[in-house]
Amino acid sequence: MRYGAMAIGAVNCSRSSVETVTQDDLVRRTQEIMDAVSSGDRKPFEKYFAADSMIFDEKGRSMDKKAFVDDQSPMPPGYSGAIMVVKPQSRILGDTVVLTYDLE
Repeated sequence: MRYGAMAIGAVNCSRSSVETVTQDDLVRRTQEIMDAVSSGDRKPFEKYFAADSMIFDEKGRSMDKKAFVDDQSPMPPGYSGAIMVVKPQSRILGDTVVLTYDLE
C-alpha cells in the first residue's frame, strides 16, 4: 500500500474458518484501515491483521503485528487528511485473495 512517502507491506499467514469474501468486503476493510491512519486508531489493524503478520514499512523496519499496532499514532496537531482506496481489482481463487488498488 502506498501513499505519499509511506509504503506498507503485509503478509498474513493465518488461516481462519472458511469465510466468503467479496471485492466490496475487501475494499471496505482496506478503507477502514486507511481511515485509521490519520487518527492513529489501532482497532482496524488489530481486527484485520493476522496474529503472525510480517509488516515492512518505508523506514526499512520489519515488525510483527504487536510492534506495528503499537507504532500507530495520530497525525501531528494541525495536520489533517484522508486516504481513499480507488481503482480496486481483485482475484479470489479458493482460499487465496489478491487485492490491488491505488491510494489517493
